Amino acid sequence: MYTLKMSSLGSVIAMHERTRKADELAVVEYRRLEIYTTLVLEHLALILIVSAGVRWLERRLQTNERGRSVPFGEPSARKFRNR
Repeated sequence: MYTLKMSSLGSVIAMHERTRKADELAVVEYRRLEIYTTLVLEHLALILIVSAGVRWLERRLQTNERGRSVPFGEPSARKFRNR
């Protein structure tokens, strides 16, 4: 749990730092639209990659009704995927 909290805190700090750097660059370059659009697209890409990884991990670690681990691809695992 500690690692999860620290990684969340780290991501908030990293996003704040990236936004601050984008602000500094926007002041110097006078190209705010391009800079902030790039920042948003980078953030979106990171979120999508992490979300896909978490979904994959959840599917790999899911259990069936009896509490046993279900190998990915078995018929009983497919019904959980459709939720």
